Amino acid sequence: MKRILIVLAALFMFAFCGCSKKDAEIAANVDEVIEAAQNSDEQSANEGEIDEGFETDNSVESEGLTACFATIEEGQQLMRERTLFHEQISKETLPFFIQSRKGSLEDYIEYSAEQVMEFTPADEKRVKDTLSWLQEQLDNNGLQLPDIGPITFVKTSCEEALGSAGYTSEGTVFLGWFTFTSEYYTDEMFKELVVHELFHCLSRLNPDFRQEMYSIIHFNILDHDIDIPDEISRQIIANPDVEHHNSYATFTIDGEKKDCYLVFLTDSIFKKPGDTFFNGMYSGIVPLDGSKVYRIEEVDDFWEIVGHNTDYAEDPEEVMATDFAYAITRLDTGYEEFENPEILEKIIAVLKKN
Repeated sequence: MKRILIVLAALFMFAFCGCSKKDAEIAANVDEVIEAAQNSDEQSANEGEIDEGFETDNSVESEGLTACFATIEEGQQLMRERTLFHEQISKETLPFFIQSRKGSLEDYIEYSAEQVMEFTPADEKRVKDTLSWLQEQLDNNGLQLPDIGPITFVKTSCEEALGSAGYTSEGTVFLGWFTFTSEYYTDEMFKELVVHELFHCLSRLNPDFRQEMYSIIHFNILDHDIDIPDEISRQIIANPDVEHHNSYATFTIDGEKKDCYLVFLTDSIFKKPGDTFFNGMYSGIVPLDGSKVYRIEEVDDFWEIVGHNTDYAEDPEEVMATDFAYAITRLDTGYEEFENPEILEKIIAVLKKN
């Protein structure tokens, strides 16, 4: 089971967090991920013993960024309250999440709550150190984030998310246990993950910031959710970081300009435990009238509009979260490795303006 979970974690990292070419090379060796995970429990225990001087507290302030660490009971309640995400899960995709054709959404919600885990002192220290680094990065470069308030962190097995490294709900960040205990998750990768997830919280809690960020990749935000046809919505892969489908961009398709929204779909059908929707997943570009689903290769100017710093362009929210993380974590080393560095530069310009 652990091997399956870690392989899925690698897939989910690319699907929902994106990756640069450099990151893809790091993650190519799945066996290395698995070997690190096999020793994770022992490593976690050792980390807790070594850092005896670090006192566990439910709240840690890091010069402006405040982290709250949920207890198991608090985390379970937060897990059950992910209403907007739960409403997105179709009856066609629910079996992938519960790995069974039997069972209800309520069963999945309770199963999710059971995945919450307790933070160790070493876990909390890693989050605290990352937030301290982030605040220093912002201060040293004259950058400012929109107000986000205290950030609640929840540790989970992430089996409820088929091995996703992290995801969010409101101002809460859920992180998989393996991001704390696996040698595969270097400090650099953990920083990128946390900044990526913080973007989702910033975007969700600050509508003006979301609009400004989305406009960098030419997306406009509507004041209402798009009416998605049933035959499309039942194929959507529910993503807790994408609570609304209410944005669109203008793409060129068959030489004609069309206002379209972007959704992450699967044409996989669950048949037996172990099946995933990854084999059949694809990005769908859909005109606002819902008349047809186009794939990326059918859109003449898709990458020109969205930018191509990552291949995983399943939703503008995820594209921008990935670019946002790159912009901040690569600020000191430069953006030469990226195909569209101007996107990252525009993100920094917005943060300087704020």
